[in-house]
Amino acid sequence: MAHAPLDLAKLKVYPLATRNSLSRIEEILVPPDDTPPACDEANERLISQCAWNISSARKRSAAVILMYGAHLLRNGAALILEKMMARGWVTHLATNGAGTIHDWEYSFLGRSTESVEENVAAGTFGTWDETGRNIHLALLAGALAFKHVIPLTVHPGIGYDIIANHPMFNGAAIGRAADLDFRQFAGTVEELDGGVVLAVGSAIMAPQVFEKSLSCVNNLRLQAGREIVCGHSIYVVDLQDGGNWDWRQGEPPKTNPAYYLRFCKSFSRMGGEMNYLQCDNLNFVHHLLHELARI
Repeated sequence: MAHAPLDLAKLKVYPLATRNSLSRIEEILVPPDDTPPACDEANERLISQCAWNISSARKRSAAVILMYGAHLLRNGAALILEKMMARGWVTHLATNGAGTIHDWEYSFLGRSTESVEENVAAGTFGTWDETGRNIHLALLAGALAFKHVIPLTVHPGIGYDIIANHPMFNGAAIGRAADLDFRQFAGTVEELDGGVVLAVGSAIMAPQVFEKSLSCVNNLRLQAGREIVCGHSIYVVDLQDGGNWDWRQGEPPKTNPAYYLRFCKSFSRMGGEMNYLQCDNLNFVHHLLHELARI
């Protein structure tokens, strides 16, 4: 027997201020000029190399793309990212749907995050009126925000994020905005020769979006008789270990469990030099900021 689609228009939503939010902006923000916690020698060496590559890329006007997951903001890196943008060290930011939700909630209320386990059981997970309403209104209006004249593109999944738990949920609006942002992101990839890609805490969105956009750019270049994108370097950062595999030598065989680490495997296929850092994402960008300031 076929079941009727769920009528999301009947969802009961609640004021965001009534939610037991688990993080406050004043508690998490990390001052950029503070000394970052120590990291191991191997990561320090790679971060120093990354900073040098970024500096070289900007001197030749090549793109520096930062693709990140929501935890980078939840860990308090907003002021660090702002300083990197202000100094011209990053030319494009790309995040997933959750990244924009936390960003918006911190800006609107100064608080974000909730207990998934408790609120799913209570039927209240994600049912926060202002979050779902205002993000949908921005999408329906076709709003784009730029600061420091640096594009921020969002690459969401339909049903992935808490704004689906709202009577205003509109997959078409999300899809239209994602369409525009994918094209914008690919436009920056066109400028990646000799540039740098930073994939920080994004195990799914970053590799999936990057490989498709790079293929599109190479397709159009080859049609025009141009060389494919080359000379770029890629730094993938996550807490997960890299499967005890040296990703600079390419991907492991299928018999090796490391082969199934998508966030490493995909980027290892994308040309250029790929380095993996098992590192806290906040610690990485904080150290990177300080290394760039020393160059």
